[in-house]
Amino acid sequence: MKLLGAGNRGAGLGDASILPADPLTQATADLVAWLVANPCTQNAVTQVSNFQTAWNTSTLGGTLTVDGKYGPQTRGALQAAMNAAGTGSAPADCFTSASAVCPQTAAAASFAPWIIGTAVVAGAGVIAYTYWQLHHARGDRR
Repeated sequence: MKLLGAGNRGAGLGDASILPADPLTQATADLVAWLVANPCTQNAVTQVSNFQTAWNTSTLGGTLTVDGKYGPQTRGALQAAMNAAGTGSAPADCFTSASAVCPQTAAAASFAPWIIGTAVVAGAGVIAYTYWQLHHARGDRR
């Protein structure tokens, strides 16, 4: 799995080798963030469905039922995705715990640099493009 900027130390904004996070990495980060911020539910959750869909289209593993429920199979797939990304542990699933409350984990914190980095690179790109557009429209060729 290729992660944002993996192996591209010091690459600049114009470097085409820096790729946005792939769908599985993004879905993993979104799901972990949701699980940390919300109590477990046995209802369908959009972030779980998005992860299940991304997992099914990835090259990492098998097939999950896309039902939006964070059960043992989805937790196992989430852990495998997190292992591939070199990050923390997946929160407990919402079906085997008697209290059905997922513990908060350090996993979301391990994705924070990727999320912040993606936002910074995207923001810098927007600023650079806007600057270029303003000067290009005036005919200013700096």
